[in-house]
Amino acid sequence: CQALQPHPAWWPDVVVTGEASDLRSARVLLEDPAIDAVFLDIELGRENSFSLLRGSGRRAHVVFTTVHRDFALASYEAEAVDYVVKPVREDRLVRALARLDALMGRTGGTRVTVERGGSDRQLLALDSVFAVIGDGKLTLVHAGKDAHPDRRSLREWEALLKSVGAERVDRSTIVRTTEILSVKPYGRGARVTFRNSPLVIELGRAGAARLSEFICMK
Repeated sequence: CQALQPHPAWWPDVVVTGEASDLRSARVLLEDPAIDAVFLDIELGRENSFSLLRGSGRRAHVVFTTVHRDFALASYEAEAVDYVVKPVREDRLVRALARLDALMGRTGGTRVTVERGGSDRQLLALDSVFAVIGDGKLTLVHAGKDAHPDRRSLREWEALLKSVGAERVDRSTIVRTTEILSVKPYGRGARVTFRNSPLVIELGRAGAARLSEFICMK
């Protein structure tokens, strides 16, 4: 069992309550009714953690975090929530935490830090972001009525926003299709508006075609 120590800004409700280096101490954590989830490696000392899960009657959800790539099927059979290969990237940990939150009936917990440069940073809930647009060396992260400059690449934002249903529609644009208010023809492309936002995005032919794969164009 591992305390991966997710940054509290990402997930304010996460509290790491303990770690285990062998099956005996791991079993105590796994069966503690106060614990919601356990991040579990395949090998605990000289032992295999699958023997811990068999017949345990566990209440806690399990996320495997391991260097081994060959046990994904076994983890599925053990009813694990997710299988994360080390080294654990930020976006991958966020997705695992999002799955846990969904299973526990909670939404809106995931947060990321928008890195404007230097010490100027802004915390945003992932489910408040409805579009990310490339802007030279920066990305503009649209949340609510505001646009936040950020130093992450579009590829990084694409990975982070998978858990909230975002899709990349062209080289410079990521949108959450569930937040789209309207899509109207505009030249050879489309003009896109969003709920509760003044933002209007104009897509070319390729972007409009890509967007049509995810929503019903009207």
